Amino acid sequence: MGLNMLSKREDSDEPSKNGEDGTPHADGLLKEKGYISPVDLLVGMDRLTPKQMADWRRKKIPYLERVTVDGLGKMNFILKTLNKFAKAYELKPLKTVYKSWGKEP
Repeated sequence: MGLNMLSKREDSDEPSKNGEDGTPHADGLLKEKGYISPVDLLVGMDRLTPKQMADWRRKKIPYLERVTVDGLGKMNFILKTLNKFAKAYELKPLKTVYKSWGKEP
């Protein structure tokens, strides 16, 4: 499954936006890691647990939407807000692929 990560431009200041929509978590991830991935953001917002993420990576959960808190409408809002955050701070999208952990059956 491919998800986008966003990384900070090297010549920009670190963002400091706040709000109820995930931007404080996005800001923290950007400062901590230098990039933001949607999965890390959802874990940071307690919409997804680290165990659920690990189970997904081990193919025990077929898709994350099944276990995220607040349903698809809220997830859509969070991801759209992340997109606006990224554009506001001129973050560049990077493609990543999450590979499953463990052996294939």
